[in-house]
Amino acid sequence: MNYPEPPAISHFLANYQFLDKELAEMLTSINGEQFTSIEQEWPLDKYIYVFMGFDADRTKKALDSIDKQAVVIILDANVFSVKYALDKYDFSQNLAVSRLILITDSDKEGIYKALLPIQDRLCRSVHVGIVESTDNEDQYAFWNKVLSELCNYADSQRTGILTQMKNSRVTCNNLLENICEYHTYPGINELKDRFKDQPVLLVAGGPSIDKQLEQIKQIYDDGTAIIISCLTMLKPLMDNDIIPDIVTALDYHEISAKFFEGLSYIDTQFIFDPKVNHAVVAKAHEHNNRIMFLGSDWLDSILQEDTNNKDKIISGGTVAHFNFSLAEYMGCSPIIMVGQDLAFSEGKYYPDCVLESHPWKKETTPDLLSRPGLREGIDVHGNSIKYDEQFQCYHANFEIMWATSDALVLDCTEGGLPKQYAKAIPLKETIITFLTEYIGDLSYPYKLVFGQATEMLEVELALTRTKGGIEVLIGQYAHCLRMYAKFEAAEYSDEMRSEVRPGIVKAGKIIMESPYTHLIDYYSGIADRIKLWNDSDLIMHKDLESSEKLILQVKRDRELMKTMKQAASEAMRTIEKVLNNG
Repeated sequence: MNYPEPPAISHFLANYQFLDKELAEMLTSINGEQFTSIEQEWPLDKYIYVFMGFDADRTKKALDSIDKQAVVIILDANVFSVKYALDKYDFSQNLAVSRLILITDSDKEGIYKALLPIQDRLCRSVHVGIVESTDNEDQYAFWNKVLSELCNYADSQRTGILTQMKNSRVTCNNLLENICEYHTYPGINELKDRFKDQPVLLVAGGPSIDKQLEQIKQIYDDGTAIIISCLTMLKPLMDNDIIPDIVTALDYHEISAKFFEGLSYIDTQFIFDPKVNHAVVAKAHEHNNRIMFLGSDWLDSILQEDTNNKDKIISGGTVAHFNFSLAEYMGCSPIIMVGQDLAFSEGKYYPDCVLESHPWKKETTPDLLSRPGLREGIDVHGNSIKYDEQFQCYHANFEIMWATSDALVLDCTEGGLPKQYAKAIPLKETIITFLTEYIGDLSYPYKLVFGQATEMLEVELALTRTKGGIEVLIGQYAHCLRMYAKFEAAEYSDEMRSEVRPGIVKAGKIIMESPYTHLIDYYSGIADRIKLWNDSDLIMHKDLESSEKLILQVKRDRELMKTMKQAASEAMRTIEKVLNNG
């Protein structure tokens, strides 16, 4: 009997072409390699192994052989074989720490919940092994369906982590440039469950929104839902006499500030992820001072105080994820989505209303249909539609959020890709069924005088303190690099090793104990993962002579120190820029 082809995994790397050369080179160990039997030698640098069928002996052998941080996922819908395997060996400890994961049902919600504990490890390759043959067609259908969902989930996690690594320095620069506003403006804490069981309308900028502006205006005029909009849709809504209650933004690029063009005073509440570009915050401050920030552990650690105490929510990879998390945080239900196409409906990237309100977007909108790597699916109307890897990532992350939400989620987009775990319903029907009552005044006491002298002084002291701590780290990184260079120049001799080791150990202790090391690690974005991957390579070379392994260890540590020193130096330049700008 022919085995079914598992879903292609090579597309995980489709976004390499958008990454810089240095980052791509560091990620070359990630691949979509597959194997068909666990009898071959284990490639111990891989983190996720997926087996079709729960063979007790082979699973035990796998868990005994692979790296302790690796994970084995078993796909088996046969309750008898699962029971037999669990009775034969005690897998309880591995199950408790999510080192062994059993997926026995093809329900997407259950699959996603099972994978949540290992989502960080899905940044590495997924190895697929068929370890049990069967003539049961239902079992093959189960394997294929679950493996497809697993690969989609892994794809979205990989895209997210690559984006984070790519943009980490930009993100941290934005955080530092927003530190004064972050310290002064309040968090979202008073919005926690403030609108319990009140309907909320989330307005996104998908092409289908053009057909729904009149209905959105009706909702606004009747006051039957809280309206949360992304920044892109602010002016198009206001051009149609709709003022959203809340406008959010998290875009790291300064071009997003152009969305304020043509607007005067805006009577709305701005809520920002603190990593948003500072130009956006500055523009919002010009239009009104009703600004809130999500909490940031990174900024809080610099300020070294708990006075901000800003609540944190998962803002995700796009402002649409941000808005959904915010709606859940406020206790809203139903959560009604419009403009959430997650695809190029009618071959468009933006709706016409966005291009009319922001003519400059016409020049920056990509030529969609000529782009390589587009995927084709079926939209909610049964027609062919195209989307890219980014939209697929957003879609997968959204379905995880919808599947685990306690709110009633309504998809009123009336266009784009179908969405599981969100009830598809026309917006007109939603208005009739769910939006029947006026929800009242959404305002709340707002007390703030931005730029108070004492608060600005606190920020200046915190940045000066951080600058001093980072200067110490740069000195220790440089010292380690000099010691590694001496060791290498002496061809890794035992005599030189004895000479340089005390200095490296002392510097390493200072680095590890510094409260600023984690700031630089986050700023780097890739340093810690470089070490993790190099550690995996060392495991692969466990049979090397000790002298050869020593050389690999030194190269690993030198690369880590070099990367951290570069990140620390750039962080210093940004801090100096913020201090000089007052």
